[in-house]
Amino acid sequence: MYLLSFAFPFVGSACTQGTATDREWLLRYFGLFTAFGSYSDFATLKSNFHGHDSLDLFSAEALAQLTVQSKTIYSPSAIQKVLEVIRNKEEPLHHLTAFLEDFNTFVLKSSDFLGSTKVRETMLMMTAEIIFPQITDMSLEDTSTWLHRLHVLLPHVNATVLELLPLSMPCPYYQAL
Repeated sequence: MYLLSFAFPFVGSACTQGTATDREWLLRYFGLFTAFGSYSDFATLKSNFHGHDSLDLFSAEALAQLTVQSKTIYSPSAIQKVLEVIRNKEEPLHHLTAFLEDFNTFVLKSSDFLGSTKVRETMLMMTAEIIFPQITDMSLEDTSTWLHRLHVLLPHVNATVLELLPLSMPCPYYQAL
């Protein structure tokens, strides 16, 4: 966020007086502009910032940063909360696209992030719940693009995940999977 990059050298840290939670702090000092900030900017401005009470205020990109930088990636229940926020946003596929693009970049830098089988299973199940019901409305090319975004999770496909696929899905879509 330009504002944070510009302001930090001059003020050194953000005012946190009178705010008990990260959510209060974000709403008081950034309001709707919170959606334009990065998780790392907020963590820089507020040394004890975690953001877990503010997930719905963040952009998909900031959620991807939070997932990796705050160690959320090591907790199945925490990653589930992040993906629930994405699922509940207006246009969840748009937000999931942005989240996965940034998340995959982080994962490529460090394979340790997906060390937990339970986290991978949770992520795959939650993303499948968002994507699979809409597959029949997508072109085969869009479906292939989605599957590529999920490439770090697809090795963990199981019968439970496959049950989420619509039975009316054409055969080439199954072949793409």
